[in-house]
Amino acid sequence: MLHLRPLVLGLAVVLCSVLARAQGRVQIVLHGTLAEPGGARVEALVTFAGLTEEGGLRKSRVDLGLHLADGTTAAELGALLEREILRQGGAVQATFAAPEPIGSAGAQPARACLFIERMQSVALRLGRGLTASITLSDAPPGQLRFLPPKEKQVAARLSVTASAENPHTKDRPRFAMAVEFAGGLTGEQAADVVTTQAIAKGWTGTWLGHQAWSPEAQLQSGARITGTCFELISAGDWRIELDLPAPEPRGQ
Repeated sequence: MLHLRPLVLGLAVVLCSVLARAQGRVQIVLHGTLAEPGGARVEALVTFAGLTEEGGLRKSRVDLGLHLADGTTAAELGALLEREILRQGGAVQATFAAPEPIGSAGAQPARACLFIERMQSVALRLGRGLTASITLSDAPPGQLRFLPPKEKQVAARLSVTASAENPHTKDRPRFAMAVEFAGGLTGEQAADVVTTQAIAKGWTGTWLGHQAWSPEAQLQSGARITGTCFELISAGDWRIELDLPAPEPRGQ
């Protein structure tokens, strides 16, 4: 005889687990134009909770590893990423801006802005004229990892900005730092540099497993992190990987 109750309970636990890991909103802003003769390979990986045809949630992912033509814009890459997220049941709101003609007054580079809901992680390997900022709208990161370039061992610059709020005074301090990665640095060394410099700036964290930066949810001053933004800029193809934090347990 088939006992449905344990099966139903098991499915409910799985669904609740997916929901618990799917509470992040991430804003990805892509800038620029790929400027590599003959094109180059880029990578974009996002994991999120996607909607099923029955209206439930399932763990979904979009994993793009593509050789793109020289001149591919941030808007074109963003449109492709949006389409693939929607195909997997993701919730995304996107806007795009094409580059202004050369010589135009106040010309701006190509731009794509994607707000993605129920996110769990994001990883990007761009460079060669394409850059991205990754913003967690309402949380600190869980973990941040770096993988060095595969094509050219060149330097990179990581900018980290965070907003915070003091739970007692309600003041809203900001945290900002810029970290230089020398060419030839390993991903583990890059994470160590970020961990060390963040602590010196007032944001305690752990060099987790000698591989990733795992920051605390508050600054050393006691101010709670309310949002974070990361931008990795390089002429080479560095990869940045960001995991969202697990949600805080809810009271029974």
